[in-house]
Amino acid sequence: MEKLVIMSEKELHRLEIIKKVSEKRLSQVQAAEILHISTRQIERLLASYWVNGPQGASLVNPEITKFLNKILKQLFAKNILSLVHLFSMKISVK
Repeated sequence: MEKLVIMSEKELHRLEIIKKVSEKRLSQVQAAEILHISTRQIERLLASYWVNGPQGASLVNPEITKFLNKILKQLFAKNILSLVHLFSMKISVK
């Protein structure tokens, strides 16, 4: 099952910059200046991006993603139960 990744605008901007660095369209120094962080932090973000993709711990708040995934699973389960209930009602009517 795919996970939904929720990002703030700040996180999305950071991800776009890290992608550009990864694709060699932007240097680490330029990225650090744009994001107002150190080049060492850019290296950490880049490593996290390479290992974990966009949902790397440094790029996206994992607590928000966990919380929203939990809510989505609950809603999905509720919808499935509703469909099963409707389907069983139709069978019993016939």
